[in-house]
Amino acid sequence: LLEHDIAGNRILWEIRSETTKENLDLARAMAGGDRQSVGIVSSDYSMYRTLRIARNRGYIHAEPIPTPTTPWLYPHRIVQEILQVLYDKFFGI
Repeated sequence: LLEHDIAGNRILWEIRSETTKENLDLARAMAGGDRQSVGIVSSDYSMYRTLRIARNRGYIHAEPIPTPTTPWLYPHRIVQEILQVLYDKFFGI
């Protein structure tokens, strides 16, 4: 982000969470409440689920900023993510 001229004081690093939900909630608290527009950085394979959770938690204008996955890890990660999406679908986000 810094390489793309995003000011360092606009970037929040949340490192205490253990789940995507916790991450979004703690990031919101760090930012001081609601923001009109936010960018969410997450892996490319989990961006769909991350944005679904974000919207369900009130992030209306969440812009995806996907990070690339190491190619040899992608098959494992995408299967894991599909299972997580199904779990969220059946047991709630």
